[in-house]
Amino acid sequence: DPRRQEDCDADRYVMITVADDGCGMPAHDIERAFEPFFTTKEVGQGSGLGLSMVWGFVRQSHGFAEITSELMNGTTISLYFPATDDEDVQPAQPDAQQVPTGRAERILVVEDDALVRQSLVAQLERLGYTIVAAGSAAEALQIIAESPPFDLLFTDVIMPGEMNGWTLAEVALEQQPGLRVLLASGYSEDPLMRERRLQSPLSVLTKPFRRTELAETIRKLLDQ
Repeated sequence: DPRRQEDCDADRYVMITVADDGCGMPAHDIERAFEPFFTTKEVGQGSGLGLSMVWGFVRQSHGFAEITSELMNGTTISLYFPATDDEDVQPAQPDAQQVPTGRAERILVVEDDALVRQSLVAQLERLGYTIVAAGSAAEALQIIAESPPFDLLFTDVIMPGEMNGWTLAEVALEQQPGLRVLLASGYSEDPLMRERRLQSPLSVLTKPFRRTELAETIRKLLDQ
């Protein structure tokens, strides 16, 4: 298989297959499906990070993946993980002490992708923060105007509409001086993004990011 890597040489694999009966994908989309930020959806309708994150998880386990799809007949994705007969293997237990947690600080999360927004809210609430979420810059500004002060604004940079994350941050800081701001973007390699990032004092977290990286960055900003 073209997606099989050189280090995927286990004798046996455990396969997990997920299939749907949707519209399927053409061959040129299948070849790019695992690429970060590749999406066939319009801006604001998908981040293009879902399958790339799945691919990353599989590769961390020295596995590989296959996609088969036919237009109008659905898509099947198979994930292959090296099998083991070792009954003594225990699942890793996360060390909660290594992840900085919150003290009920109020964070406004702004993300137009509903699935990403729900995931962020769940992660931050588990870390101990009080979360309010918005799906657009306009909604976020209305919440800021009508709500008690927030400790931090966490917003995506690229959003549909006339106002992106940079502009939202600037307006929010005018309404609430001293507000901590963290921007999330998958476009940090773009020349305009790099220039804006260098000129701005605001912190930017590059997608995709790990939960630990998110927790540490937010804690550092709040503790400044």
